[in-house]
Amino acid sequence: MKRKWPLIILGVVTLMLFRFYFSLKYFHVDIWSNAAWGEWIANNGSKDFFYNNVWVYSWPTQLPLINLIYSWCFDLGRYLLIDFIRLGNLMEKLGVGAGVLNEYGKFVTFMGSKYSDEIPFQNVFLFSIKLIPIITDLIIAGIIGLIGKDKKGWLWGLLYLGSPFAWYTSAFWGQYDQLSFLMLLLSILTLKKFRILSPIFMSLSLGVKPTSAIFIPFYLLMMWEERKFWKEYLLGGVLGLGVNLYWVGLFSKEESLINFIRGRLWSMVIDKSEPRVTVNSYNFWHLFLGDKAANPNEFFLFLPYKIWGLIGMIWANIVGIKIYRSKNPLVLRTTFPFTGHNENVWAALSVVGIGCWLFGMNMLERYLFSGVVFGLIGCIFYKKIRWPVILISLMFFVNLYKHWWQPAWFDLLRIFHEEYGLASQILTPMIILVAFGFMIKNLYDKKR
Repeated sequence: MKRKWPLIILGVVTLMLFRFYFSLKYFHVDIWSNAAWGEWIANNGSKDFFYNNVWVYSWPTQLPLINLIYSWCFDLGRYLLIDFIRLGNLMEKLGVGAGVLNEYGKFVTFMGSKYSDEIPFQNVFLFSIKLIPIITDLIIAGIIGLIGKDKKGWLWGLLYLGSPFAWYTSAFWGQYDQLSFLMLLLSILTLKKFRILSPIFMSLSLGVKPTSAIFIPFYLLMMWEERKFWKEYLLGGVLGLGVNLYWVGLFSKEESLINFIRGRLWSMVIDKSEPRVTVNSYNFWHLFLGDKAANPNEFFLFLPYKIWGLIGMIWANIVGIKIYRSKNPLVLRTTFPFTGHNENVWAALSVVGIGCWLFGMNMLERYLFSGVVFGLIGCIFYKKIRWPVILISLMFFVNLYKHWWQPAWFDLLRIFHEEYGLASQILTPMIILVAFGFMIKNLYDKKR
């Protein structure tokens, strides 16, 4: 292992530099809204945020915690710019060459300048928004390496860092699915030995992205297995709820916090748009609907879509639980010394995450993130699911690329989608469905 450390470090540095470089090259339209929300809170405070009715890009559609993070990024950007300037002064005092100083000066000027006249956010602010998910990528990769430390986990950590869906979500898009997943992962890792912390991490995950809620039934099952420690879980749950309510309270002007949550916050975050069966996702429903905006209350084979979606999500949880609680003597159930978990928990969580995304309603393409990363962790221990999970992760990237079509390196994907629409509608979800089927079949196999 000591001989591999230089290669590991080189791989990590290269993949992180790749992220930093391209984080300044591509910006999804969503980041303009995120930056506007963060700048508004940084300049005006949080109390009037959800009551303001003048927005250039889009109205707030995310929970209080994530909006607070965007405002912290605004301050982080200013501090970064000051540090960049200080570093330049230090370089000048140390006698660094004029050519290097000139290029560095251009970089600092670029970071301090506005993106454009129409989009007047400093580049350093936009970079700071992406910086958090980029650093989160590194932490997730490190945790993956620790989980599989005796089974070449470092290789799977590097594979995660190099996975297109990971760097595309963080460095190119600037989304915060990584941060929500990290909190979810920590809630699982601390569930059996650091019990008070586990519900706090779960509440933070939900506070960043409520899509982590699809794992709550499985999470409660794991908690039930340790029910003799219910007092610690209860204390952690109260603390987690209290922290989230505190952040929500920073945005409320109502006499009752419940009125604010049920009224203004719910309407702006949960009921922000008409629900759809599928939203730009290559899931099961894309086979039948493509990009059609069908309402979940519409009927499909004698039942509303939402009922079929609920059935599919229940089925995914049942399959995941069966895998988790497998008594097959040929499947080793070793435990991790720092978590106390059976190693099949990761594959089981992957089945829940991918299955709920495949059949659930109103699923955006990004909601597949947790299921895929849990699958990569499961690959460390189950060799037979490696190719299905890797194939699903690649199709996940293709799905993320759809409709944004940046960068132009992968323009063949856009051409295929636009020129062969029906083939794209059928082929892409079928690949994921077949790979998922093989994944489940192999998890039930007696041999790894």
